[in-house]
Amino acid sequence: LIILIYINIYIPKNQNNLNILSNIGIFFTFCIFYLWTVCLNTLFLRYIFICISYIIVIIFMGANITILNPFIGKLINDKIFSNEPLFIYLTFAYTVLMFLVLFSLQKTARKNSIVPS
Repeated sequence: LIILIYINIYIPKNQNNLNILSNIGIFFTFCIFYLWTVCLNTLFLRYIFICISYIIVIIFMGANITILNPFIGKLINDKIFSNEPLFIYLTFAYTVLMFLVLFSLQKTARKNSIVPS
């Protein structure tokens, strides 16, 4: 109840109330679904739900690459305009750090490999 009151206070006035209520309903539905999945004792159903979740996330990230990394998404899609310098700098730094971490993980995996190179 406190969360609903808090959300109701800070809702922008230009949004439709039906849209807001549907978003709140979807949020609570996913919360209940998550708790039900955590309390599920059947390993097979839990495995099925995890596989379906991974497939949905991969499809969603593939369709909207800008969510994962806005810099790469801007290179792929020219419709994204961002003239904010701080956003550009932070996104560039995030991209560089992401590639460094991926390179480090690849190097560590190669170093710890069973097959000698």
